[in-house]
Amino acid sequence: YVYSDAIVEATFSSVYEQWYKVILSCNNILNNIDGRKDVFTKKYYELVKGEALAIRAFMHFDVLRLFGPTPAAVVSGERILPYVTEVSTIPNVHITFDEYIKLLEQDMLEAESLLAVSDPIIGDNTSLYDAAMDDFIQSRELRVNYYALKALMARFYLWIDQEDSAFSCAKEVIEAKSALGGDIFTLADKTVFLSDNKALTGEWIFGISVKGLADDVQVNFIEARAGAKLTKTKEMVLTGLYENNTADTRRNLWKDYTSESGAIFSYLFTKYTQEGLSSLPVMRISEMYLVAAEAAPTLEEGISYFRKFRTSRDLQTLTYSTKIQLQSDILKEYEKEFYGEGQMFYAYKRVNSPSMLWSIVPITPSIYKIPLPQDEISYLP
Repeated sequence: YVYSDAIVEATFSSVYEQWYKVILSCNNILNNIDGRKDVFTKKYYELVKGEALAIRAFMHFDVLRLFGPTPAAVVSGERILPYVTEVSTIPNVHITFDEYIKLLEQDMLEAESLLAVSDPIIGDNTSLYDAAMDDFIQSRELRVNYYALKALMARFYLWIDQEDSAFSCAKEVIEAKSALGGDIFTLADKTVFLSDNKALTGEWIFGISVKGLADDVQVNFIEARAGAKLTKTKEMVLTGLYENNTADTRRNLWKDYTSESGAIFSYLFTKYTQEGLSSLPVMRISEMYLVAAEAAPTLEEGISYFRKFRTSRDLQTLTYSTKIQLQSDILKEYEKEFYGEGQMFYAYKRVNSPSMLWSIVPITPSIYKIPLPQDEISYLP
């Protein structure tokens, strides 16, 4: 966590720049689409604009989660980040946390109203398009679809401690039905974990295509050797991550890496090693169960969602007498569930956790505050 290191600074500066480049692309669409509404047929105007707004909100939220303050450490009136809605060469003004989340929520609510009447992932909207003739409306799980937006809203409201809204959004995703009446998203069970579908694609609410994914996996996982950064010892995984629970079906995502002599070198994570995989999950239905469990209006209802989630992972039902106890176990499930998905720093930061799995240094509040790039600091008031 030496953020002043030159390589670390350059890495975070690149992340910041690339995220705002995505926002720029969205703004190019949003600043022009209303003037070209006549070129769209059917509900494509609403669909494209809704997606662009949703992506703009998604990227701004990740900027906030990484570079913004922890929710418990927001300083009233302090300017934190720019919320960019225009294409311009003029530097964007940094605004306060409250102003930032207000604009973010506005984008999500407008996107919701547009996608609700246009996204073919919603059963009533499937007849709006000729699916056989249009690739754009295929594979909605690889676009920021309506339910991906609702999942983003669940994340957002949980981040700003509006639990009622977070629960409502998560519940809507969990209960989403297809045109035929079946669940759109289903929790994987032991059968899936034992299959070749290690990426659990049936759980994906939103995923992204990744160029060169197979090559990255080959280098970082399949060809990994003892001590490689993407491997762990078997003891670390079974004891530290899974707490010696032999029933947890997620252990099937790991395998021994052995030498020619048969000696176990390390324990390899296999979630992304399935043949033909070219996409990665960004949001899965399991997260919505954990959000619902934490944000439910009553402890009993929260336990019910948590029980459904744990049952899918082949785990026994636990009992809780307080919400604090439940929240503590939910955080542990984030560690197990989203290993390798880039979620844990945000999960720890949201609750200002004083510890992190496998950390070898003390966790202090300063670790959660990623410095802005030097070029961006010059624009602060």
